[in-house]
Amino acid sequence: MGYFPMTKSAAVALLTAYGREIETASEQSVITAIINKLED
Repeated sequence: MGYFPMTKSAAVALLTAYGREIETASEQSVITAIINKLED
């Protein structure tokens, strides 16, 4: 998997804007892993 550098605030904004669509398409564990990675 590749990486796309961005600020944490930009990543949080994307998850906020598209979180519902991502959650619908993915398992909750994937969302949790993304959030945990962003918090790191």
